[in-house]
Amino acid sequence: MIAASTSHVSHRACQAPLVIALHCSGGSGRQWRSLAERLDDSYRLIAPDLIGAPGGGTWTGAGAFHLTDEAAGILEMIDHHDGPVHLVGHSYGGGLALHIAAVRPDRLASLSLYEPSAFHLLRELDCEGHEALGEVLAIAGTVHDGLINGSYLTATAQVGPASSPR
Repeated sequence: MIAASTSHVSHRACQAPLVIALHCSGGSGRQWRSLAERLDDSYRLIAPDLIGAPGGGTWTGAGAFHLTDEAAGILEMIDHHDGPVHLVGHSYGGGLALHIAAVRPDRLASLSLYEPSAFHLLRELDCEGHEALGEVLAIAGTVHDGLINGSYLTATAQVGPASSPR
């Protein structure tokens, strides 16, 4: 079932190749307005608001959240389109696009990723990769604790630019 969300859609022919653009966390489908303006009439763009975005709804909290939950509506869009599908993702949307590509590789004409969030791949690297993953997990833990405790400003201050080791 396609998730009830706001989609930023170009009004081009439904037979045209489909471009699905997935935004970063903290963003929305509006992130892709410039792409929509640059695509010619031979492509159709759908840029859905993902869960947590203004038009994407909120997570129900029924169990742990997984990329499969976010991907379900996107996979349905892909399955209902007869022609080629081009998948584009930025940051969180890039990580989601990787997940979708692994599930439907035969349905994608192309995959374009910008700064994909795929931190789990750091496990496959050497010591530097493991150290980087440790940093990511520490930041995620701080943010998680802040969300759970309602200490939003404290959590974001601890992971902001001033705390960056660089």
